[in-house]
Amino acid sequence: MQKKLVSLQVARGLAAMMVFVMHLFNMAAATTASAWAAKIAQALHYVGHIGVDIFFVLSGVVMCLVLSRAVAYEQTGRGRIAVAADFLARRAVRIYPLYWITLIACLLLPPIPGADNALGTLLHHPASFFLFSKPAAHPVAWTLVYEVQFYCAAALLLLFGHFAKKAFLIWSVLQIFLVVWSCVGLLPRWPIFDPLSLEFSLGVFVGLVSKVNFYRMECVGIAVAIGAACSASLWWGGDAIAAHSYLRVIFWGLPAAVFIASLMAYERTHALQYSFMARLGDLSYSLYMWHPIALLVPLVLLQPWNKGGSIKITLIYCMLSIALTFILSIISYRYIEKPLNGLFKLVRDRKRISSHL
Repeated sequence: MQKKLVSLQVARGLAAMMVFVMHLFNMAAATTASAWAAKIAQALHYVGHIGVDIFFVLSGVVMCLVLSRAVAYEQTGRGRIAVAADFLARRAVRIYPLYWITLIACLLLPPIPGADNALGTLLHHPASFFLFSKPAAHPVAWTLVYEVQFYCAAALLLLFGHFAKKAFLIWSVLQIFLVVWSCVGLLPRWPIFDPLSLEFSLGVFVGLVSKVNFYRMECVGIAVAIGAACSASLWWGGDAIAAHSYLRVIFWGLPAAVFIASLMAYERTHALQYSFMARLGDLSYSLYMWHPIALLVPLVLLQPWNKGGSIKITLIYCMLSIALTFILSIISYRYIEKPLNGLFKLVRDRKRISSHL
């Protein structure tokens, strides 16, 4: 299997841009009182929400593919505990440093819409510092709480060794019952038991069938997925679907899974180039974590001239926000994410070499 599936990077880039564009126009409409920005924000409001569903399904796909590598590692003589520990360490290095850096940045800024970025709030909820509870100070980090709990569950399943894939499949089916039991009060309302967690299970199924040529209509699958998600938003009412309920899993999660499966199927039969969208996929985590901060800084700078309803100020705000978001994302990826991931791989490889001496 190649190191990076281009189709998954394209999906990551698309999901990150969907979330960013929604927040950009929401902020522009709310703070500049621009009528045209408000219309665009209303039209794109649910598009950003679907980006989160794509991210969750992607995580399930990636975890399923990671299991294949874990089985291969065990066959080389590595213990199951070592494989699970390596998995958790790699995820921690990817998630926590950038989360902590952007969290500090949020605490230094004026009040952020949709967040409580007061230091006292963070100190009152110390578990959020490690993403064991929703971090009030960072407006988009709530999704990472789901990711962390999913990674912990995946690490436990890695302890099954070469039976891990079967265990993962069984857990994905069992997850339906766990969610129902949580909804009726038989289990705590943790994110891992939230209906949204079923989107990780959808990703697992996509990963399991990713090499099965069950159809040759990839483009049709992509079109159906997009059409289904848009139709559901219009017909059922996007606000009802956007809530963390089974409706969201059905009307946005399932189309997201079909979309990703179709992209992966297309890549099996066509050579995908590492395009602009794929490179956005590389930046996706940095872009996701930095964009709320990048959206607020231009607003503070333009505050003396923001009289409300000015098209000129709104355009300047949007351009500055886009530029700052991408500048911060590129710097963050090149000088934080890549070096940390490289350092982790270096330390891990040295430990493996020393263990064989």
